[in-house]
Amino acid sequence: MDKRNTPWSKREKGNDPNDKLCDGNAFRRHWQRIATVCGGVMLIVMIITVSFFLTHSTKKPMVVTPPPVRSQQGLRSLANATPRPATASQIQMLALPCTVNLRTWADGSSDWKIRNGVLLNDGTKEWDGKSGPTIVAPCDVSSATQWSSTNVAVETKIRVTGAQDNACFGITVRGNSTLNGWQGYKAGVGNCLGGLDGARVSGPDYLYDLQAKDASFNPGTTIHTYRIEVEDTTIKFSIDGRLVLNVTDTRYLTGSEIGLWCQNVQLLVTSFKVTSLGDGN
Repeated sequence: MDKRNTPWSKREKGNDPNDKLCDGNAFRRHWQRIATVCGGVMLIVMIITVSFFLTHSTKKPMVVTPPPVRSQQGLRSLANATPRPATASQIQMLALPCTVNLRTWADGSSDWKIRNGVLLNDGTKEWDGKSGPTIVAPCDVSSATQWSSTNVAVETKIRVTGAQDNACFGITVRGNSTLNGWQGYKAGVGNCLGGLDGARVSGPDYLYDLQAKDASFNPGTTIHTYRIEVEDTTIKFSIDGRLVLNVTDTRYLTGSEIGLWCQNVQLLVTSFKVTSLGDGN
C-alpha cells in the first residue's frame, strides 16, 4: 500500500489536534520553568534578608533624659513675681546676723507670695503638722560665732489678715530632713484643729507631740513680734517682748534649717531676722 495515499498522510503540519496539544504542553512547561526559577530566586532573597536581620540587630538610639531640676529653698533674685523653685545659681545663703530681704524671698510653696515689698500667705494651703517649713530662710546658721551654731534667735513680725477653721502658723528652728521625716522644733500660734486661740512650742509633730507646751494667746489682726530662742536644751518663745513659753527639751541639739509654715491663715510678714545668741542679741 502506498502510504502517501492514506488519508492521514495528507494532513498539514499544525492542523492535527495532537500537534496543538503538544504545542500547549510545551508552552506550559516553558512557563513552569520560569515560575520555578523566579520562586527559587525569591526564596534565596528571603533567606538572605532574614539572615541579615538575625545577625545585625537594630539598635534604638539612646535617649538621654536630663535629670529634673530640684527645687531648692533659699534666696531668689526675683521681686514681685509668682513663686517658683530657685535654681542653684539664684540661691544666696546669708551669714548671721541674717536679715531676709522680703522682696526676694519667693521660693516657698505656692501660697507664699510677694506683694508691695512684703511676704504674704494667701491662706489657701493645708499643712501636715509633721512636715517642716513651707518656706525656708536663706540664712547660714553655720556661720554663727558661738561654738554651737544652732544657738540662735529668730525674730519675725507678722500680722494676721484673715483665718478659717483649723488655722495655724509659726516658726521652725533646728530643722533637719531625714529618712524618718522632718525633725526639729516649732513655735506657733493655733493648734491646726480649731481657731487661733493659743501659742505652742513642740517637736516635729506640732499637732500631737506629747511634750508640747501651750499658752493662751489670740493674735487678732494687729501686727506682733514673734521671737524664738534655742540655746542648748532651752527653748523660749516670746511675743511682743513678753515670754510666753519656756521649754526644756533635749531631743534636737543640731539642725540648721529655719523657716515658716502656715495653714488656713492669711498673713503679712514684714520682717524676718536670724541672729546668733553669741552675738549678744
